[in-house]
Amino acid sequence: MSQAVTTRPLNELVKWPEGGYTRVPLNVFTDPGIYAWEQDLIFRGPAWSFLGLEVEIPAPGDYITNRIGDTPVIVVRKPDGAVNALVNRSSHGGPPTASSSGRCSVSRTTPQNRPRCA
Repeated sequence: MSQAVTTRPLNELVKWPEGGYTRVPLNVFTDPGIYAWEQDLIFRGPAWSFLGLEVEIPAPGDYITNRIGDTPVIVVRKPDGAVNALVNRSSHGGPPTASSSGRCSVSRTTPQNRPRCA
């Protein structure tokens, strides 16, 4: 688990009304702490996440992009035929390195001299 779940338990984040559990407190929909807590439990927990179909990336260098919660992900077919999934961000904390789907070309590089997927 990540920091949001281990930092504050849910019962500290949500205060249910005295009338019971029939009405959801409005802060459940707007509180950033609850949002982070849900992202950790649902999307960053010990579970498989669907990213795409293998047939969407048939050739080496083909890629697709998706999201796991609020984390952008790129799925790439490697030259040996294996499939890799990586967080779709530059190493410098910038925007995602690829969008949509396509084929990676080693001849096209970014300013940091790494393959560019476009």
